[in-house]
Amino acid sequence: MGQGGGERFDKMIINILAIIFVFGTVIIIHELGHFLVAKKAGIKVEKFSFGLGPPIFKFKKGETFYQISPFPLGGFVKLAGEYPEEAKKDSSPQEKKREYFSKPLGIRALVIVAGPLNNILLGFLIFVFVFLFGVETPDFSLAKIGTFTKNAPAEKSGLQKGDVILMIDNVKINRWEDMAEIIHKSAGEKLKFLVQRESEEFSLNITPEEKLLPAPSGKMEKIGLIGIMPATHTERVGLPLAIKKAAINTRDVTVLIFVALKKIFTKEIPAKYLAGPIGIAQLTARFAHTGLSNFLFFIALISINLGIINLFPFFILDGGRITGLGIEKITRKTPSKRLLEISQTVGIALLLALFLFITYNDLLRLFKK
Repeated sequence: MGQGGGERFDKMIINILAIIFVFGTVIIIHELGHFLVAKKAGIKVEKFSFGLGPPIFKFKKGETFYQISPFPLGGFVKLAGEYPEEAKKDSSPQEKKREYFSKPLGIRALVIVAGPLNNILLGFLIFVFVFLFGVETPDFSLAKIGTFTKNAPAEKSGLQKGDVILMIDNVKINRWEDMAEIIHKSAGEKLKFLVQRESEEFSLNITPEEKLLPAPSGKMEKIGLIGIMPATHTERVGLPLAIKKAAINTRDVTVLIFVALKKIFTKEIPAKYLAGPIGIAQLTARFAHTGLSNFLFFIALISINLGIINLFPFFILDGGRITGLGIEKITRKTPSKRLLEISQTVGIALLLALFLFITYNDLLRLFKK
């Protein structure tokens, strides 16, 4: 295998390991939330599964079976007596006390909400870690090039990492935003760049390529891009400020999720921009090569997204089960097995339809590339 083939193989292995790590981390942390709170509440946990489908590996420790299944798109924790009709008539009083439906409604709610909250907590703790030990922060104080998009106009022009853009078409550039504004409104137009490389200054021409991207308003607009990102510097802060910054980031990500969903439902952003497992895997592969802090930030974003989305009051999601508990509290009736089966079937059907739709969009993006 040649050097180029070896590098591609190494990159592929890193991508695969990164994807397994990201999916594995956020899923296991989620299910661990349900598992630990159920155990603490005295509920018997019959099964803990990472992945969906028939198990390919399993073992029993204590009273719980632990298994790995082939489809790493989810997982589950199976609790004793999770459905009222599952209760065995010949169970001892001690066994009945350890069934899910034997517990007060508040305890059951805590077991359900623990999974999503674990994901949100993981995102928060990752943010704290990154700010505490150093995060690569973009430097917008000058137009200094940090990285390139492969085969984009900037890379083809001969620009290099560390180059500083001084002028564009005789317009002085003071900050990164000055340069970006000119490039964004000049799609397809040849621009003359004055560049400083160490002690040398020289000129070159670059034509920004036209791209369709979401604007701050949420609508799609055509802008010019040359494929560059700013240089970065490492920012480290003390623990109190790291906690504060982590809390702000967690809040901002949460708000952004609701804003994005609102724009999708109002069609300000096309639904085709929703990313599913394939899209997330692609993003994971990209972030795996952008440095540890960026990769950790990405995991935090995915984990918080999973936590927030799971709290939505939809069938099959944890939020739907919490809503069911709310209905149970109002009606003072435990749901029947038939009702639970119907709601689960409807939920799975809706979730599958959404999954297929998002996967279709992911595949379209993949093949277009």
